[in-house]
Amino acid sequence: MLFGRPPFYGKTESEVEEKILKGVYSFSGKEGHMVSKEAKGFIQKLLTYNPNDRYSASQALKDPWLLKILFQNKKLTKKNLTLGQEIMRNLAHFHV
Repeated sequence: MLFGRPPFYGKTESEVEEKILKGVYSFSGKEGHMVSKEAKGFIQKLLTYNPNDRYSASQALKDPWLLKILFQNKKLTKKNLTLGQEIMRNLAHFHV
């Protein structure tokens, strides 16, 4: 949701499935540089390949970045609005 596209990309379904099974994803693309290091860290903890090292639901809900987002009133900036519009465009064009 932060990037407006799925984390695993491939030209074919089997390529996507292979990347999912191997835990291979990327934060590249024009949206990647606009997402904070803390947000990327949160996503990495959710997508960690080894389930023993991956965030549980309760751990995810206690993540400092998520708590900051949920409980901090933040003024909208031009950068935030631009990123939001780009993400919404990506989501609108996403299909399986």
